[in-house]
Amino acid sequence: MNLTHSIFWFTVGILTEALLALSLKWSVNLIQPSEYRKSRLIVVSGAFLRWIFIGLILLIAMSQHIYLALLCLLGLNLAKFTFVIWLSRQMAMRPEQVGKG
Repeated sequence: MNLTHSIFWFTVGILTEALLALSLKWSVNLIQPSEYRKSRLIVVSGAFLRWIFIGLILLIAMSQHIYLALLCLLGLNLAKFTFVIWLSRQMAMRPEQVGKG
């Protein structure tokens, strides 16, 4: 376990969150109020697949060292936090767009 491994797993966490955010955006764009059953299936299956993906990434990191799994989780959460802050600032600049899919 060295600095290269640490940076790698931190970056994997960030990239995983970016991929999960794109997946969530894709799922939300597929939801249609007129198709309740299909929309519910998309939401539930999308969440399940995202959780499985996170679990696999963390399991691989943990198989190397718990410290690396924690760094991966740190990268994942920092990227999510940064994305939420960025999105809230974007919405604050354009309040008329809130709620208009």
